Amino acid sequence: MIQNWSIRSRATHCALSERPFTEGEVFHTAIYFDPETNGYVRRDVAIDVWPQEIAARKPIAYWRTTYTPNVVEAKPEVTSKESAMTLLQRFIEEDDPMTENARYILALMLERKRILSPTATKEVDGNKMLFYENKKTGEVFIVRDPELRLDELATVQDEVAMLLGFGGPAAEAAKVAGMKFTPDGKLVKADEAPAGTAPQEAEAPAQAEEAAEPSTSEPIAEADQGAAVLHPVITIDGPAASGKSSVAKLVARQREAIYVNTGNMYRAMTWAVLDRGIDPNDSDAVRTVSGEVEIASPVVDGQTQVQVNGRALNDADLNSDPVNRAVSLVARVPEVRERLVAAQRALASIGPLVMEGRDIGSVVFPDSPLKFYIDASEEVRAARRRAQGHADQVAERDRLDSTRKTSPLVIPEGAVVIDNSHLTLEEAVQQVLNHLP
Repeated sequence: MIQNWSIRSRATHCALSERPFTEGEVFHTAIYFDPETNGYVRRDVAIDVWPQEIAARKPIAYWRTTYTPNVVEAKPEVTSKESAMTLLQRFIEEDDPMTENARYILALMLERKRILSPTATKEVDGNKMLFYENKKTGEVFIVRDPELRLDELATVQDEVAMLLGFGGPAAEAAKVAGMKFTPDGKLVKADEAPAGTAPQEAEAPAQAEEAAEPSTSEPIAEADQGAAVLHPVITIDGPAASGKSSVAKLVARQREAIYVNTGNMYRAMTWAVLDRGIDPNDSDAVRTVSGEVEIASPVVDGQTQVQVNGRALNDADLNSDPVNRAVSLVARVPEVRERLVAAQRALASIGPLVMEGRDIGSVVFPDSPLKFYIDASEEVRAARRRAQGHADQVAERDRLDSTRKTSPLVIPEGAVVIDNSHLTLEEAVQQVLNHLP
């Protein structure tokens, strides 16, 4: 573990030209390793001199950010408990190896609360380092990913909850009694949010896993969309035959991330419905089947595969004409989407992802800063489907996908839109890579 990282806020001047930044100016934040101090160095560099900067020295991570005057936050009143932010700051400054796992959980909590934003993930001396930035203050945090097993994760979550004053045996006793502790240590009913506190901020770390399961009594669009993103997720959405699958697969390879085709999960559910002789137009019957079959997504050779009740499905199963015609009908059933969205969110616990589908940036991971929407003209997409030997109607699939009540196909807020009508695969991939930190 590299030592001696000290937290620093964003600079007011370019590190190379010494020109002062103006409010709203976009610049690069770069992190370097300094062998003399055995620690990290931060440099904020203006866009116009960035080529000279990277020609002179090689950063281990960098990203673009927007300059705003530094905000000096008021010191909180001294209490017997520390906030997650102050605890993370203290642990990083102390740099005790025994607190590495707790730092990781605290960073995830603060990302969950949208206080910290993930900016980069890099391998440094065999360690996976996660880079975060507090967009309000400009502070940068570097945390090692300890790659905890699920049983270890639960233990560390409980330890952090106890440090923050709302975990451990007391939390377990409260849970049995139908109560829970809020982040400020108050005891409330389990279904009650404290006054003035947003629902996503009222969860203890030990309850984070529960956030991945959206409510089955409400549409997904109204469910908790702040599920913890344990690893960076690049989201790629778009209509049928836009080329998003081919692009996503190559981007995942370039970024050494896991490729997830969520469409195959809906196709697997559709295959299960048709295999049982169910009419895909019968929403009640589809709902029943969705609760009876087990859809698994093991990772094989860097990408997820789909299994139905233990049977691995191949391309012929997933892309048959009957499945192509019925998949939009099955995918519009709210209970199907609720179950599969929860499964998709859970995949973020296993590693960095490139996930493609129709609602990834809008519903599954709406807080991801790495969103893309790949489109193409209807004529081009229809021609691609015919060239692939499929007889499904692109226009009809578009209509069903974009008008369904639950998780309709939309351009996610903040997504980079790429028109892939006339780009080569390499050109489309490069456009995505150009927008990644």
